[in-house]
Amino acid sequence: MGIIFFNIIYYIIRINVKLVGTMKKNLIKDFMRKPVDVVKTDSTLKDVIDYLTEKRINFVPVVNSENLIVGVFNYGRSSLSIVEFIKNNISENILEYKIENFMNKNIIVSHPDDDINDVYEKMVNYKLDFITIIDDNDKPIGTISVYQLYEELPKIKDAYDNPTLSEIEHIKATQQLSKENLIECLENQVKLLYTESITDPLTGLFNTKYFKHRVEEEVERSKRHKEKISIIFMDLDHFKNINDTYGHEFGNKVLINITKSLRRLETTQETSALRKSDIPARYGGEEFVILLPSTSKKQATKIAERLRKTVAAIGVKNGDKEIHVTISIGVAEFDESNEDILNTIERADSAMYEAKRKGRNCVVVA
Repeated sequence: MGIIFFNIIYYIIRINVKLVGTMKKNLIKDFMRKPVDVVKTDSTLKDVIDYLTEKRINFVPVVNSENLIVGVFNYGRSSLSIVEFIKNNISENILEYKIENFMNKNIIVSHPDDDINDVYEKMVNYKLDFITIIDDNDKPIGTISVYQLYEELPKIKDAYDNPTLSEIEHIKATQQLSKENLIECLENQVKLLYTESITDPLTGLFNTKYFKHRVEEEVERSKRHKEKISIIFMDLDHFKNINDTYGHEFGNKVLINITKSLRRLETTQETSALRKSDIPARYGGEEFVILLPSTSKKQATKIAERLRKTVAAIGVKNGDKEIHVTISIGVAEFDESNEDILNTIERADSAMYEAKRKGRNCVVVA
């Protein structure tokens, strides 16, 4: 919405450039917003959003401990930086991260004695809807936006009919109202992006990236509390034959139905073969891995056997037929004294292949 408004203003000013040229020189210091609102680099994303909402602004310079400008934050353009951050960092508490992770460090500024029309040209060239005015010491002393330019150039405003102006005013009003729900909207967006970043799109289970992240966390936790960790590695038996016989669409249907036994279901009609603390993930294709915190090899074997029976009992409809599949499972317990957790996963994987060699549909303990 901000880009649309910016383009409207740009169009209005451009086609009236001769009129602007006849205006007397006006210094930006006479029009900028002051005193300037700033936030510190150690402010959290939530702190900044709270501040923007309270001040009813959507742009703020970011300063360091010496009050020198080091970046800017514009909530209307923050989505891309937030998405990029989520891609590289797995965390649901993104609002607690420092604003320096999301601010724009490519700072375009103006100075108080710059002409207002020159400032506008700079904003057009760099596609800015806000700009910070700094003094000779790089300290922010004011800000100005394309909206303020629109208000402060009455000759341009009066040169056009009311319908166009009404549309612009409506856009401004809509943007202003949206600020009231900024935190809620951003939180919802973050939750959605976070969920997408940690889950497998087909099965809804955790993806490999998140699984490895949680494994590292659980290893550290187990060391602190001196608790055991076990890994279950499982693979669907003869899954290639299912795809070849019934097609990949049915194969996907099988995967989706099987994984219902691997995740915590919210309905009371179905129960999970796993516990609330267990962390299942799709490892690739028809392979799945499960992290079992605070679990010994003996306990993990019981869970694996329960899981094997649960999957074997699942029937997937294909027309008049009900297709049943089985799984081969490997179990391994993490040995903190002489191995890395990745070795534990490899041992569970090897045990799973041993289960295949033993005839499938069984559990083998490493």
